[in-house]
Amino acid sequence: MKHEILWYPENGFIKDNNGRVRIFRGINFGGIKNPVPVENNEAGGISFTDRSFPESEADEVFRRLADAGFTLIRWGVTWEAVEHDGPEMYDEDFLAYTRRMLKKAEEYNLSVIIQPYQNAWCRLTGGCGAPLWTLDKLGFNRTLLSDCGTVYTKEAAAKDGYSAYPWQLNYQRYVCQTMFTLFFAGNTFAPECRIEGISAQDYLQEHYIAAMYHVARRLKDCANIIGFGIMNEPSNGYIGISDLDNFIEPPVPEGVICSPFAGMKAASGIISSFNHFEMKHSGLSVKKCVVVNDKRNTGEKAIEKCPWREAGVWHEEEGVAVLDRPDYFHMRNGSPVDFAEDYLRPFQQMFMEALQKKHPEYIFFTECSPAGVTDGFATTGIFSCYDSRINQFRKAKTEWLENISKQMMDKAEAFSAEGMPSIMGDFGVPMNMMHGSKEGRLDYTRQEEVLTAYMETAEKELLSTVLSEFSLAGAEKDASCTADFNVYNSTLKQFRAEKGFSRPYPIAVAGKPVSFVFHTDGIPVFEFEWDSAVCPADSDEADTVFFVPDVWFPYGWHADFIEGSGSFREEPTSHRLFVKTDEVCRCRIKVVAGKK
Repeated sequence: MKHEILWYPENGFIKDNNGRVRIFRGINFGGIKNPVPVENNEAGGISFTDRSFPESEADEVFRRLADAGFTLIRWGVTWEAVEHDGPEMYDEDFLAYTRRMLKKAEEYNLSVIIQPYQNAWCRLTGGCGAPLWTLDKLGFNRTLLSDCGTVYTKEAAAKDGYSAYPWQLNYQRYVCQTMFTLFFAGNTFAPECRIEGISAQDYLQEHYIAAMYHVARRLKDCANIIGFGIMNEPSNGYIGISDLDNFIEPPVPEGVICSPFAGMKAASGIISSFNHFEMKHSGLSVKKCVVVNDKRNTGEKAIEKCPWREAGVWHEEEGVAVLDRPDYFHMRNGSPVDFAEDYLRPFQQMFMEALQKKHPEYIFFTECSPAGVTDGFATTGIFSCYDSRINQFRKAKTEWLENISKQMMDKAEAFSAEGMPSIMGDFGVPMNMMHGSKEGRLDYTRQEEVLTAYMETAEKELLSTVLSEFSLAGAEKDASCTADFNVYNSTLKQFRAEKGFSRPYPIAVAGKPVSFVFHTDGIPVFEFEWDSAVCPADSDEADTVFFVPDVWFPYGWHADFIEGSGSFREEPTSHRLFVKTDEVCRCRIKVVAGKK
């Protein structure tokens, strides 16, 4: 099967096969990236075929997304969803469903990024991603993970008096730290740790890459796939930690944390001390000490053989654990280790090499860009952009905007330094906070203001965006629940805070974009400036194309040239404005709400 190059990165942008710069407005699919496993008694395993996104609703979903101006979906696929029952036991039903959905999305001109999705390694740690058999292969006892403090569960958080589940703390617990370290650097730090005679690192990486290669094979005829992500939120585990006996800055304001060494001791059934902390203005404050394994004394362990004990990081003397090498994961051969350069980069290259053999047309989307990773590959950076002080938006809007703008600039410039375009690929606002659904009222004015601020900043930088998120799963959440970023209310079948993200923008530019701005004070006016190319007179496929949304232009629009010249063609039913330019020059147009 011949693969035509439909997309390619060039001069800081993604371009299509007509040479036009593409600016995407995308959305993350919440209900797809983390499908809920369902017990399947007949097969004796679990099934991922019962999904929260019914195939019967695909037309309505994709039509609504297209009408709101989305041209891209970031489709999450977890390793577990593909290979949950065991090594090389692929769920063909799940993949067939995925293919049908992407083919349906193609009918609505929705392009796709396949995102190998994970956070916090697996679902036993409050996240998703890796299949549970990866723990079994390393000798973990799943029934003792919580008792030995190797994972932080919802039940443990409730017992500790924490109202919401801080699953992010699992990145600093033994299971996540051990699995990520073995996955990326097992050959360096635990060379004797083997699975079925193969080093743990090679075994895990080979199965992960093979699973995603199999996904690519099953989706090979989906022409709307731009490319693949490599791994969502890769974690360094222990790699780079300078002192295993010290606490690490926690990612949430409250919960129970342990030092890496305390976690190692607890996993091996040894009495260990954790801290229930809270962050104050003065820094980390310990509320109380939490002792793990003090009442058990059974000799049971969360893991049969700790790979770090076997590697000589620590040993046990008369029931007491002794730390021998506190900087074991920090220094190698007299030099500090670099997670991105030494371990993440080689993995990224292996992944891209494997998929590129059969799919040279794919662009690879990476969240981390070690120097040189782009060599020989079509790559684009994709980054998250959040500000945890979202509830202070109105009180400190200027400071908030400065922080968001700096985040975007710093991350975009890091990729640009490697010669890569970039996409703001994960941002949003909690719909169940800032009074978004207070006392049953569906008032998302504040959320709309925050999304508008995000979008205006992205527009200023000419960035493509991927919003979090769209899902048909679940109803409205109240303020005591975890953050709900879903922009769609499936009960009412309408978007939430739609004016914040459904804005006019250039979809495809014949030439080089210079600037665009959307004025919403008074009559809505959209202005765009670009250095135009000549559009073929006998075809419309290479014209400059704009999205003009009904939510801002309900009674139509009219367009005029401020600078330059060309012709306009409107398609109101698809919310599109086409501009055909016939010379190379600086062009500037404005689109004004209402008919002339």
